[in-house]
Amino acid sequence: SLIPPEGCSLRNFDSALTELAKTTPAVKRRIIAAMTACIAADQNVTIEESELLRAVAATLECPIPLSADS
Repeated sequence: SLIPPEGCSLRNFDSALTELAKTTPAVKRRIIAAMTACIAADQNVTIEESELLRAVAATLECPIPLSADS
């Protein structure tokens, strides 16, 4: 279930990433794929979205390649 907006903080986000980093490579790939799908859903990828994706991927030790147009 989703937590309420007031429960969303950088501390909670960091804690969640720490737990996700302990998962298997297959789970990490699914997380990155899901994030990528969410970011691309509106066909408008912002710099902030792209940088957050890269930061999460690096934290999960599941880096993504640079795009050809970056």
